[in-house]
Amino acid sequence: MHVMLIRRAAKALFWLGAVALWCMVGAMLLQFGSRPGFYWRTLSGNPYMEAQHGDAPWPPPPPAQYLDDAEVSARVAAENPGYFEGKGPGAETEAALPDWVLPLHPDDDAERLTALDRFAALSPADQERFLALRGETLLEWHADSDSIAVRGTGPLARLLAWMLDDWAGHRTLERWLGVSRGEFIASLESAARDYATAAFQPAGSPVAMAFACVESGGIGRAFTRAHYKQLLSRDSDGDASRYEIPYYSYRPSFQGEERPPVFQTNTLGLRDDEIALPKPPGVFRIVCIGGSTTEYGANNASTYPNLLQADLSEKHPGRVIDVVNAGIPGMTAADHARKAAFYFSLQPDLLLVYVGVNDAVQVNPAMLDQAPEVFGTSMLGATTWWKRPPPAAADAIVAEEILPNLDALTAAARLRGCDIGFCTPLLPDETRLTPMQRDFLDRDFPMRWRQHGMDFSSYAATIQEYGASIRGFCQQQGALFLPLNECFDSDVDRFLDFCHLRDNQIPQLAHVMLQCLEPYLRRTALREGSAARIPDRAYSLETTSVDNATEGR
Repeated sequence: MHVMLIRRAAKALFWLGAVALWCMVGAMLLQFGSRPGFYWRTLSGNPYMEAQHGDAPWPPPPPAQYLDDAEVSARVAAENPGYFEGKGPGAETEAALPDWVLPLHPDDDAERLTALDRFAALSPADQERFLALRGETLLEWHADSDSIAVRGTGPLARLLAWMLDDWAGHRTLERWLGVSRGEFIASLESAARDYATAAFQPAGSPVAMAFACVESGGIGRAFTRAHYKQLLSRDSDGDASRYEIPYYSYRPSFQGEERPPVFQTNTLGLRDDEIALPKPPGVFRIVCIGGSTTEYGANNASTYPNLLQADLSEKHPGRVIDVVNAGIPGMTAADHARKAAFYFSLQPDLLLVYVGVNDAVQVNPAMLDQAPEVFGTSMLGATTWWKRPPPAAADAIVAEEILPNLDALTAAARLRGCDIGFCTPLLPDETRLTPMQRDFLDRDFPMRWRQHGMDFSSYAATIQEYGASIRGFCQQQGALFLPLNECFDSDVDRFLDFCHLRDNQIPQLAHVMLQCLEPYLRRTALREGSAARIPDRAYSLETTSVDNATEGR
């Protein structure tokens, strides 16, 4: 009897093992075989995917349905209650942010250490602005506790928090930095007692991650301004790349043919003509910041900031208005806050902010809790519903990652006496999508952007949440709100993907941007009193005389 039971148990175990083995083999076949099948299903019969890959022309967009100038002006005025009656441009507002929080010389180590000494005296809100504007991630602990808190925003702060709190993260920390969690914290505590620096070299990273450590009042603090885009960089192009720091800054005076017909930057590393510094008298300067949705175009002259410059020249022949394209692909709200000192060195009168897209994509709900290497790294993640992040997490992205950095940027603008305006990002109209169009947008995330846990609905939820939140934020902060998406005909046939317009639609973006800015420009014209004409050529950096330029602003 016992022998029979043993045989049956062994037989059952054998078949269970066989089934488990076949499941593993099937999963491996699906894992490695899903890529060609995925691409075949995506490209087969979808004209949008075929057009994106150059195999067919794009479907033509329908006739445009845009608001006229008066309707847009009324919409902007309604969205900015009280702004044009003195609360907004030029309004006297006491700057709560201490002037030393925004660095004058971001690379000055002595200035940084002096600022770190003064950090503890700041209010909690200004401490968060300090971290955002200086690109610092802070590890903080109490002498009588073995727990450690991570403060700051952006992927590096989230990654460190995950590594220090989660068991699987501990293992990743050891692989990444070559030290255990205990050794890592002990090194920081030892350096804090000596007011010293603790440095760690992430595996495969081109730069070390250094922590400036201080201890006061029984609280230890370790600050690092390591940039995650440098730490995780795998830039194989070297000097041939247009990037100085990947997806953060371009090389100055770069020229190449990465994108036809030619890609070029000025001496400040911006995709624009040379910029006059100091700013000439009588010039009203608009600095446009954002990601690729601000920077992109077939050439410098066809980007929306340069086209906006041309529209301004025609619309306001009696004013000197300079528009600067300071967009860099891949920039998040945290990146823009970190770069604030550079933006204000351009001496803007208006900082025009177009953000949200990269935060919605890069700071996806899964990354709020997990390290990038753990989530969705395979093509399998592109086709499985259980790895898709829930749209409900959109509010967390906006509240925890976007708005704190925009708050810091707004406080810095107020400190520098600069107006600031926020645009709602363009979003294909979900209500007009056909099944084929939605399939195109859904599959664009894993195929081109390598975001295997996202679909268009989760992305759209974040952008819509951002649009609603930034409206309230602007009213609370006295900032300019520009309902760009609400005034644009966002049919999907005007887009290349979920966020970029086709080249022939960028002029319309510039025109709608001009319409949205008109109430503001009328208000600032009254404030200025008089001005000269808009320049159609670029000023030199060394002189205030006008130089010849190959591309007009």
